[in-house]
Amino acid sequence: MNVFGIGIWPNILLLPSLHFWSSGIGKDSLVFLFLVMFFYGIRDLRKYVVLVAISALLIYHVRPHVAFIVLFSAAMMLLLDSKLHFSYKLIFFAVAILGFVFIYGEVMIFLKIEELNTENVEELFNKTSVNLSYGGSFVDMSGYPYPLKVFTFLFRPLFFDAHNFSSLLNSVENLICLILVVHVGMKTNLFQAYKKSPNAIKVMLMTFIIATLAFAGSLSNFGIMVRMKNMTFIFFLFFLLYSYYNFLKDQKIKKIKRLMRIKARLELKSVS
Repeated sequence: MNVFGIGIWPNILLLPSLHFWSSGIGKDSLVFLFLVMFFYGIRDLRKYVVLVAISALLIYHVRPHVAFIVLFSAAMMLLLDSKLHFSYKLIFFAVAILGFVFIYGEVMIFLKIEELNTENVEELFNKTSVNLSYGGSFVDMSGYPYPLKVFTFLFRPLFFDAHNFSSLLNSVENLICLILVVHVGMKTNLFQAYKKSPNAIKVMLMTFIIATLAFAGSLSNFGIMVRMKNMTFIFFLFFLLYSYYNFLKDQKIKKIKRLMRIKARLELKSVS
């Protein structure tokens, strides 16, 4: 797979930020490992249901809010997936509801709010932004519209934001990712690609979207943004690469069919 003549797979895996969670020891590295286990298992829920359950339980004990996001994403995907038998949907829905009941209280404690509503969430976002308003990495997003906050979370710092070598390196990576997103987005139909995606890719994408929407409104420090983004952005890259690979495959099939039609017409003319 090439973009502007440059191979993006597997070269995209050489980006330093994609190794952030495999190069350190801590809770977030464990969460990333458990997320990978969860997504691997959900490829075939009937075969790997034990692995999915264990990984979800481990995520819950390390980061309850991440477990909440992952379970919610998986529940949404499985309920909307027409390929899954209704009985499996019903079972998973019941398990998901039970999980949400247990996790909800832990998430409220973690967020330090009494009730999950718009007012409390907005107050939490404002408080978090104030607490993170320090150092050269601070960016004041209080007046940003939400789409711009999401863009800032995903693709900044860019070169005009760079204030040290680390932010300059992040700028190079963010520019590469931005070019990839724009190129794949213009070439492919991402909605159709999502419909054709396997379950694991769908849950990865939904987890990425929900985590992005949650963190984009609460963070205002580039250092923290990069750290939180790296945990799920790799799953979005997998979706983009899957979409682009299928696009190239379809283009190749169409080209072969077109050549076969031309060949058939030429043979028909030669016979006549």
